Amino acid sequence: MKRNAFVLAVLGIVLFAVIAYQPQSMCFHFEFGEDPLDPGDRVTFYGPLYIYGTGFVNVTDNPMSSRTLCFNRITNPKTFYALMNSYEPVTIKAETGSVDIASVSMEVNYGY
Repeated sequence: MKRNAFVLAVLGIVLFAVIAYQPQSMCFHFEFGEDPLDPGDRVTFYGPLYIYGTGFVNVTDNPMSSRTLCFNRITNPKTFYALMNSYEPVTIKAETGSVDIASVSMEVNYGY
């Protein structure tokens, strides 16, 4: 009986480790150049299904020099997995207004 309890305890630890260290979210960090994200400017992603039309808009009264867009595997699972598993290119473009995207970086967050 002790051996079975030990095996179950080890399996529980392994299962926790597998779940805890899966990617939980991914974030895109945008830095804008000389033409920042002005009020009303909208930036949209185009690519694989579930990514198409995702983006952000500046709803404030001030220009933004940076912006972060995150996708969580629990709250946005279809978009999250489409981005994580996709080999297709994603196009990022200004839908309204104009913006100078100086750099984009991506961060994948693991664990809870």
